[in-house]
Amino acid sequence: MPEQENELERALRLVRAGFREEATLPDAVLRSELLVYAASPDDRSVTGFPTAAGTVVVPAYTAAAHVPAAWPGWRRVSGWDLVPQLKGHPLVVNPDGPVTATFPAEGLRARLTEASE
Repeated sequence: MPEQENELERALRLVRAGFREEATLPDAVLRSELLVYAASPDDRSVTGFPTAAGTVVVPAYTAAAHVPAAWPGWRRVSGWDLVPQLKGHPLVVNPDGPVTATFPAEGLRARLTEASE
């Protein structure tokens, strides 16, 4: 596996290896800077994509090296700022990477609310 570049990648690997509980991941997502699809340099929307099963997910990447080359662009957004924009769609971190994770929007929003109180 490639060397981890940031806290979220390290957390994902530790959970996968059994050294950390899954419950720690939402906090790591909230503290992270994620890279999301951008159709243009001015695009500030959050774009979801359909899966083979027909559901819509929001992909986000932990590093520029993981972003699909087919994307016209991407932008950085903090997990804190991204969660309210998911519109109920799951967040998939590094969907094409060696360590990926899917986070239901409701769980991330609940954690965001708890952390804000």
